[in-house]
Amino acid sequence: MILSLEDSSVPVLSPDLPTMDNTIGIDMGLKAFLVDDAGEEGKGKHIGHEDLNIKGIARTRMAKSTYDAGWGTFLQILSIKAEKAGLMAIPVNPNGTTQDCPKCGQKVSKTIRDRWHSCPHCGCELDRDHNAAINIKQRAVGHPVPKARGVLSNSRTEKREARSLCEA
Repeated sequence: MILSLEDSSVPVLSPDLPTMDNTIGIDMGLKAFLVDDAGEEGKGKHIGHEDLNIKGIARTRMAKSTYDAGWGTFLQILSIKAEKAGLMAIPVNPNGTTQDCPKCGQKVSKTIRDRWHSCPHCGCELDRDHNAAINIKQRAVGHPVPKARGVLSNSRTEKREARSLCEA
């Protein structure tokens, strides 16, 4: 005898893989709680976010601000809500998300106080958090960021431009 039950509370993952069209990237910060890849402060379907080491950050001078912002709790809730909606919350490596230019891929060094991304290589101008959110989205969908010469960083021979809000 076989018994089969259907539980409508168990989510079904979306059959769609994350793409540039069905995914957003978010950057969490202290100036604004989060900024998405369109420069807005919130929205969602698949969601790419920084895989933050919150315990590590909490050992720095940013400890109080980090705990006050509630990033850890937010990411737990985000993952649960995305799963219940049949979507994915995709953690990505945060290294360089604020430093890398989403248009040309060049590193543009900034201090924590620098709030504006201004690329001397391609002219891309964005708020620092908006810049990071675009890079996070590109990493979440596995979309390579082009190098300054236009060749993709994953060494494919075809030339494509990354979809970027930096373009005029």
